[in-house]
Amino acid sequence: MSLERSRRAVAGLYWAWALFQAIGAIHEAGVGPDELPKPVLYWLLMVFVVVAYAFGGVLLWRNLAGGWGLGIALAVLALLAFPLGTILGIVALVALLRRRPQAASKDVAVKRRRRILRRPPPPQPPSQPEVPADAPRH
Repeated sequence: MSLERSRRAVAGLYWAWALFQAIGAIHEAGVGPDELPKPVLYWLLMVFVVVAYAFGGVLLWRNLAGGWGLGIALAVLALLAFPLGTILGIVALVALLRRRPQAASKDVAVKRRRRILRRPPPPQPPSQPEVPADAPRH
């Protein structure tokens, strides 16, 4: 998978995670008779998390500045939400931190060397005709 496709895949996973978090928060809003209501800080954190993952997905999808850094930070944050968040965090970190395969880099270097070797030699300055040793000199 190319770096572009893996970055977009992580963006889609972030949008799904934001939706999953929002559904979980709405489900938690249902207060039963023996439950205490959630504090305001809980709701503020849930809104922040949902917006952060949705915004990070947009930045990664559009390849905008700051998308890669925010994607890494959100992947580390997702590692704390066991088990689904841990899986998401590992997949996102692998996708965002991977490098181009080393073999591809070597192939490019070999092709450059071959191109350089195939170039014709630079033109030589015109050489003076050979004068026999016994020829008269002027």
